[in-house]
Amino acid sequence: MLLSARFALSRPLSVLTGKSIERALSVSASKRAPVVKGHVTPMRSVPSHIVLPNYAQSGNPTQMQEVDEIEIKTPEMIELMRAAGKIARKALTYSGTLAKVGVTTESIDKQVHDLIVAEGAYPSPLNYHGFP
Repeated sequence: MLLSARFALSRPLSVLTGKSIERALSVSASKRAPVVKGHVTPMRSVPSHIVLPNYAQSGNPTQMQEVDEIEIKTPEMIELMRAAGKIARKALTYSGTLAKVGVTTESIDKQVHDLIVAEGAYPSPLNYHGFP
């Protein structure tokens, strides 16, 4: 018995087999509109008081050097790492609340960028290998 795409997609992927997955995906994909290349907006700016990473200007991060010893972090470095983690968690949580049907990734990107900059941090994907 052949599974319809609607039935196959309503079941957990763990119960689908190779052919039923292919069939389900090909049928559902044929009903979608084709993906259209969007407009890439200019790179967002960052206030001058925010410390820039090594790739901020060129888009090319410097290579990490191999070290023979593990760096022991100072209490100040650990506090900065904690602060960075809190900002990252806040940005991730916030971005999840913005993801809704009809909301563009451009809109989400702008709002999360603004949040990170407001926290005094540099949005790490910005110009990383040229990412706008």
